[in-house]
Amino acid sequence: MINKKITLVLLTLLALTVAGCDSISSNIGGGKDSDRIMASGVIEADQISIASELSGRVTAVLVEAGTEVTAGDLVLVLEDSMLLTQKTQVQAQLESAVAQFEGAKAAEDAAQAYMRSAELGLAAAEIQYQQVLGQVQLDDRVSDWNENTPYQIDVPAWYFQKTEQISAAKKELERAREFYQDEQENYQDTVDDIENEEFQEAEQHLAQAQASFEIADALNDRPVGYEGREEIEDFIKTIYDNTETELKAAQKAYDQILADPDYEDILEARARVSVAKEFLDLAQDYLYQQYTSEYSLDVQAAEASVSQAEAGVHLAQAQITQAKNNRISTETAVTQAEAALALVDLQLEKMKIYSPISGVILTSTIDPGEILAAGYTAFSVGDLSHLTVTVYLPEDKYGQIKLGDTAELTIDSFPEDIFKAVV
Repeated sequence: MINKKITLVLLTLLALTVAGCDSISSNIGGGKDSDRIMASGVIEADQISIASELSGRVTAVLVEAGTEVTAGDLVLVLEDSMLLTQKTQVQAQLESAVAQFEGAKAAEDAAQAYMRSAELGLAAAEIQYQQVLGQVQLDDRVSDWNENTPYQIDVPAWYFQKTEQISAAKKELERAREFYQDEQENYQDTVDDIENEEFQEAEQHLAQAQASFEIADALNDRPVGYEGREEIEDFIKTIYDNTETELKAAQKAYDQILADPDYEDILEARARVSVAKEFLDLAQDYLYQQYTSEYSLDVQAAEASVSQAEAGVHLAQAQITQAKNNRISTETAVTQAEAALALVDLQLEKMKIYSPISGVILTSTIDPGEILAAGYTAFSVGDLSHLTVTVYLPEDKYGQIKLGDTAELTIDSFPEDIFKAVV
């Protein structure tokens, strides 16, 4: 909307126009007609240009030139179907953003709850650790002082620290594993050198016969009820005798093969494997025995539980951070969708154009169906309730007029009417 002056009537001393101000007479001091000052001038009124802030197709023109309007009267309507479709889309986006925000907020609440649970779990694990540690320390506090060592060891049991003992036990266990592996490989090499299927079959037969006999021996020791006892015991004895006979035969066949000097190495290799395995087991037992006091396996398990609980707390913290960031992101999306919806609503309001002032429509330049460009003047409205007349006086007359003087105005369009005016 543009506010400017509109010239309604113009008359100069040099040229007369169709519509003009014939004269303005000022009665200064209430004197005679000879004291009147006659002058010509221009009548002016405030004019407002009405334009749209947005471009669009005109669907309704509600005024025309000469229509009297009041400030706030609807004068023009633009098509809003595209904006209504856009509003539906933005509303859907807003609803989706709100749903995502609610979900993110719920996830953040769940992460906070998980955090509380993780903190409680950590506290419980720390208490359990202190309880286990206190108990083993009480049990093992003076064990080194009372422990007896073989006479071949000169240093006392308390000489080496627990970490040194554990380190030595681990190294010895690793050496025992290597020793056991070497003996297994040595046995396999011994067997491969002989390459006798008869010996291998004899070994397998002996192993199976031993297993069968041990099962039959266990069955023979099983108590039997009174009824039907004789029949059951007879059959059990038959099974037992058969497995015993089979075992003796398998053992004899195996011994006959071992009587050959070429097979004596196998028996020795098996013995070495058995010794190496027992040495490995004892090395493992010795290592476990070193885990006492704060190094005991129970304490280590409690420590692992504490570490696991701490990891749970860290995970909960990460989940809270992630949930918080997601909630902030979705909240921002909601704000953006709300702003977009507010913008569409504002644009919809701009589709209806109202008169900014009361007055008369002076010009109308638009018809229904036309495209109105943003900023293009559709109407001009003039406020005819407040008119001004600008007159031009000779310089020697300025001193004879002051503010508040009354004047009479005549207009060519209404020659018989005299209008009152105030300087």
